[in-house]
Amino acid sequence: MYQALYRKYRPSCFADVVGQERITRTLKNQSASGRLSHAYLFCGTRGTGKTTCARILAKAANCLHPINGDPCNECEACREINDGSSTDVIELDAATYTGVSNIRELREEAVYSPSSLKKRVYVIDEVHMLSESAFNAFLKILEEPPSHVMFVLATTELSKIPATILSRCQRFDFRRIPAEDIAERLMEIAEREGIPLESSGASLIAQMADGAMRNALSLLEQAAGRAEAELNGENVENILGLVSTAPLVAAAELIASGDTAGICSEFARRYAAGADPAGFGERLLGLMRDLLMLSYSPDAELTGAGYSKDDIIPLLNRFTQARLLYSVRTLQNCCRNLLKSPNRRTELEVCLVSLCNPALGGDFAALAARLEELEKAVASGVSIAAASPPSEKKTEQTAVPAKKPEPRPQQSPPPPPQGEKRAVSSTFRNDLFAILRDRLLMGELAYLKMCEFSLEGNRLIISAPDPAAGDFIGRPILLNKLSEAASSVAGQPIRAGVELAAPKKETNDDAGLDALLQFAQDNPEIGEIR
Repeated sequence: MYQALYRKYRPSCFADVVGQERITRTLKNQSASGRLSHAYLFCGTRGTGKTTCARILAKAANCLHPINGDPCNECEACREINDGSSTDVIELDAATYTGVSNIRELREEAVYSPSSLKKRVYVIDEVHMLSESAFNAFLKILEEPPSHVMFVLATTELSKIPATILSRCQRFDFRRIPAEDIAERLMEIAEREGIPLESSGASLIAQMADGAMRNALSLLEQAAGRAEAELNGENVENILGLVSTAPLVAAAELIASGDTAGICSEFARRYAAGADPAGFGERLLGLMRDLLMLSYSPDAELTGAGYSKDDIIPLLNRFTQARLLYSVRTLQNCCRNLLKSPNRRTELEVCLVSLCNPALGGDFAALAARLEELEKAVASGVSIAAASPPSEKKTEQTAVPAKKPEPRPQQSPPPPPQGEKRAVSSTFRNDLFAILRDRLLMGELAYLKMCEFSLEGNRLIISAPDPAAGDFIGRPILLNKLSEAASSVAGQPIRAGVELAAPKKETNDDAGLDALLQFAQDNPEIGEIR
């Protein structure tokens, strides 16, 4: 009967476990010295060897002829555990075995001696799924178990385990298996199975496994079942519907350039070639995450598959950190939504459009990305052009708007030297409002007309009459339009800024009335005049 590769090549002793040497060494030493604990807690992501090590530990505790702490796999006890016929090694799934009544049954059963082995071992997988009352019922026997009982608990969510349980177990944290170790193991298994796997294909599968050996073996089995030639990197990409390095980097460059049509066409080609939208999104997410980490530290570890730092470092100059953060968050949301989307292709296409145009995003990450790119451009002296609103089609009855006057920089005085501040000329102001009239709303123009304008070097200063007007005019989108219009009038880059106008000196009307009354008192004859 055919067995899946991850079952066929499940490690049978501590030495066979890949990537968890510090844990297996400790467990092996405890077994060899006879100092095994009554309760263990194995934590870590899926496919990293938690349940496998629990089974090996159960064999080591019951083996009749252990070899330096490792089970011999030949004695009767080891054979019973290996073939699953032993009634003294019980594997429970806490996802279904979750109630307090189930734990009470376990407590009642645990007091009886083992039927054939030295120790009765309970392996409880996904133990975090137990209810609160079940944990409370489990606590007493975990604290003071019979001498013939051992508990091995496994979980992928350590935060859900009560502190009272944690304090009564020896805890081991299983890390993700390094991609190099997974690739090496894949090559060994491929050689035994006669699978024509090349090192490039093994490396790609190892990267896509995300540190889980079980994932890697499942991917290898899937690729081997459809292979018609040697499994190199390119063939593995085609078989598994992955995106290779060159198209992935090209997609990132199109996003950096804001080429929406280009990225949608690129994805359409990959989709027609068999690429899965979820796989495309996850690969792109990995790339953006790696770029974000490299922007902070050149020694950051890459988590994406199939490329090196040399392949992606040139992309760093195309993205700001805020843009990368926005891209990572947008892709994370997309990958999450793809799991329940009725049309996964559309879901990813909408995400790609948003990546190319952060202005379409309504969250703070999108706003931060837009502001950082704007500040970077303005700091370099580049005039930022604002997009004009689309013009509506006019009917014959609609009046034709007046033609916008051409900028006349020669009639406007050049900006004064840096540090000297003076009011703009009427010509400059008129030309400025002539340009803004077609680009701003009536309310925005009304606010601006209440303000005084002055030039200080290459800065246009708008003096707002009150804080409310200052906040309204100080919006980045409006200042961007003012900077572009002022640059057109002056013939050189101008940056617009807002300040609060100095308060005007208040006039005392009562003082004038008092003077008039005093004058009447000093001249009583005025009252006799008719």
